[in-house]
Amino acid sequence: MHNILGMLVLLVTSLIIGSPFYIIYYFVTKRSEKKNQERLAILVANENERKEAAKKIQEKFLLEKAGRIKQAKEQADENERKLLLEKAELIKKAHEQENENQRKLLLEKGMPISGSETFQNAIRKILEELAIKSPQRYVEAVTLLPKAEYTTQEGRFSGRSDGLFKLDGSDYGVLRWVFLHEVGHNVAYKENNDHSEEAANRYADMVTRELEG
Repeated sequence: MHNILGMLVLLVTSLIIGSPFYIIYYFVTKRSEKKNQERLAILVANENERKEAAKKIQEKFLLEKAGRIKQAKEQADENERKLLLEKAELIKKAHEQENENQRKLLLEKGMPISGSETFQNAIRKILEELAIKSPQRYVEAVTLLPKAEYTTQEGRFSGRSDGLFKLDGSDYGVLRWVFLHEVGHNVAYKENNDHSEEAANRYADMVTRELEG
């Protein structure tokens, strides 16, 4: 309707002033505007398609990169686990051969240990028990508990999952259970994002049965 009115206005105007060029100009202009709009629409559509394609390529690249990183980490973890299992076997052999120097060297390299001589000897004994009787638990202990350190600092705790202990090792059975409890905290968190005391207790009880079975 608008176009028809425009044409009538131009027709009347051209008749009044005696020139047909206004009508020609109108049609040429409208046709040019339509073509420009069509070109613009094509350009916008092409740009949107290009952006979408680039986005998909980027997403695919990031997913593949994340997959490679995960795979590399899993491979590194598996390699470390194998090395530690081999080390556990060496500890077992050193124990059987009563090679005290090698036993001590292997156990000290497994985990940083600091504190009184009684405490250090008790921790080495725990690690040796794990290496001989339950190698997989030995791997979990030395990879997930960063250290075993005796402390006299204030605080109501017997042990912590960062490796601090207030027990001096004079009661071996108690220290061993608390040690396994703290390892259990880190195992439960890694595997199930579980921070509960119940999960750590279950782990300590389970490994104690493995050691005493």
